[in-house]
Amino acid sequence: MTTKNVSLAHEAPALRRRIDVADPKSAKGIALFAFVFLGLIWGSNFIFMKWAAAEISPAQIVLLRVVFAFPTVFLYALWQRALRWQHVRYAHHFIVMSLLATAIYYFAFAKGAALLPSSIAGLLSGAIPLFAFICTYLFLRDEIITLTKAAGVALGLLGVVLIARPWSAVGYVGMEGIAYMMVGSFSLGCSFAFMLASSSAPCSFLSRR
Repeated sequence: MTTKNVSLAHEAPALRRRIDVADPKSAKGIALFAFVFLGLIWGSNFIFMKWAAAEISPAQIVLLRVVFAFPTVFLYALWQRALRWQHVRYAHHFIVMSLLATAIYYFAFAKGAALLPSSIAGLLSGAIPLFAFICTYLFLRDEIITLTKAAGVALGLLGVVLIARPWSAVGYVGMEGIAYMMVGSFSLGCSFAFMLASSSAPCSFLSRR
């Protein structure tokens, strides 16, 4: 038996013990807490944007969100030692992502939240994964659409239409606000497809067979 095999044999029991420590029930509880916490943050986001829109413009909301978020993200990146000078070569990707996943998305959602009730704005933001799926299918060769996936997307789009109710004069929801929410959802959804395309093989974007 080689030295390498002996080392692995000694390390294996320790690895198994570390794996066994991860109790499935505990992991499920942590995941549930994370989803609830994320839902609380995401849902209250539209309330805060609604309050902010009464005092400042949507462009100012975007600016303040970026200004306050940047130090946290930057310090975390430094702590993780994730920044390299070699990353400058990908600046064009970062610029596109900054537009799709930050500037356009934030501005459109801020406008939509100012024009719509917070509950409606939050519900319409659920269109993000629908647009992400559509953009991924259109622009990436590896994405395969199935009947189940297509039915799910169609059902989701039907839900957006039912929320908008363009045919109803009672409880009318402003179409301008809905349009802004759809633009923001499309922008963020498209950013996921762009991110996947940028990290995959060259020229995979817009090159479906």
